[in-house]
Amino acid sequence: MRPWSAIATIIVLTGSTLLGVAGFSSATSAKDDAVSAVGRVCVTVVGEAPADGADPAESTTCGASVGDPAIQTAVAGKTLLMEWFYHANNNPSDLYRYYGTAGPCDTSGYKIKVTGQWDNNISGFNTWNDCNEVLGYDAPNFAGAHGYWDGTKNPCVCVVAHWVGPDWNDRISSFHIRFKR
Repeated sequence: MRPWSAIATIIVLTGSTLLGVAGFSSATSAKDDAVSAVGRVCVTVVGEAPADGADPAESTTCGASVGDPAIQTAVAGKTLLMEWFYHANNNPSDLYRYYGTAGPCDTSGYKIKVTGQWDNNISGFNTWNDCNEVLGYDAPNFAGAHGYWDGTKNPCVCVVAHWVGPDWNDRISSFHIRFKR
């Protein structure tokens, strides 16, 4: 179980092409063309935060599916915390998942910096394992305007945001996920 003061920082590098979904469209740009191919799954495993609050990313592994043997080995015994989608409803599929070695969310939670090709390219996300409150910020380091997603009434004790909506689509640069009673 995570100590109350522990906070995780996750640094992410991967991507895909942004497409319109469910009646919402977006133009393809040179930036979109620069990201990686659709159909990829990547996972980052983060360790427990040391006393100074910085949290090490222990590994990042990518494969063709969540069942890829390398991914299964990387996440064995870890706790699924969050997953991001480039496209609303993850269609077409391009998925990034985060696992923690320190257990599910507590009231301190995890702080996730969105970097690389995912920065300002998230259209949807889900959280798991007691991560039922999400703040998404439009600036790095948990600053600027923020969106709020509340999953406290969900039986899964999670947040399901298949699409973040027009105000937050392709705008998130950092997350704070945590448990809220």
